[in-house]
Amino acid sequence: MKDVLINLRHANSIEEFHHAFSPLGLPKDYGYNLDALHDVLTSISEPTHITLKSLSNIDPSYTKIFMSMVQDAVVENKNLYIDLEEGED
Repeated sequence: MKDVLINLRHANSIEEFHHAFSPLGLPKDYGYNLDALHDVLTSISEPTHITLKSLSNIDPSYTKIFMSMVQDAVVENKNLYIDLEEGED
């Protein structure tokens, strides 16, 4: 299984938030929105465990929408496993 750490500690804007997902191999025409991220997550073709770190640094209203999208993506893609981890590093 592939392990990917997405550290959102320094994500101070929506663009930085999405840029943090670069380890997943964002396409060149990535749209920097949650629909585009959903497409990336649901297209993962090998078992992948993603740890989201420091999600509490993100605006709560955006986080709520993001988490709903993540739940949908996990249901849609059986290769996708996502955990949350709080911390400063």
